[in-house]
Amino acid sequence: MKKICSMVCMACITLLLFCGCCLTYSFESEGNMDFGYSKIERNAYIAICTVSCKEKAEIFIPDEYKGYPVTELGGYFGRGVPCPFGVDIVDKNEPFHEQEGEEYGEDFIVYVHIGKNIRKAKYLSCTDEFFRSEDGAAHHVVFYFIVSEDNAFFTSENGVLYDRATNAPVPKIDYASGSSVLPD
Repeated sequence: MKKICSMVCMACITLLLFCGCCLTYSFESEGNMDFGYSKIERNAYIAICTVSCKEKAEIFIPDEYKGYPVTELGGYFGRGVPCPFGVDIVDKNEPFHEQEGEEYGEDFIVYVHIGKNIRKAKYLSCTDEFFRSEDGAAHHVVFYFIVSEDNAFFTSENGVLYDRATNAPVPKIDYASGSSVLPD
């Protein structure tokens, strides 16, 4: 009987461990943005944002989502499912395949406005993004950051996102200035 009770207890504990992330984390979309948030940690992150290639692309990251401060660009759902910050371009021709000797149209700039609460840029998907517009031209997606003066963790200069602690550009982003900052 003790053995059966201990097996049932172990099964319940295992089930709770696997389901714990679903009970404490939520992931949902609102408008053109995907958010993840933790009811335990009481914070949120911004993941994929949808923008149209037919108009100026601007993303305004809110300071809060459902009462939780938005503190991260990209994050992890539960115990480690990555949910990167990046963009999904709608109105593009699919799929994009580079053609030999192809000339590219103008860079497609995504303007990202960051509020006061962003503290981390954990998981980013902001490099090597290309798309083909309806006229057949190929475009490179690049990012231009505008950071709130009230943000204590990041700043921007000429559209490049800098970590205030290290004064270094945040890596893994293709910036509109033409410089791509990759990890060492």
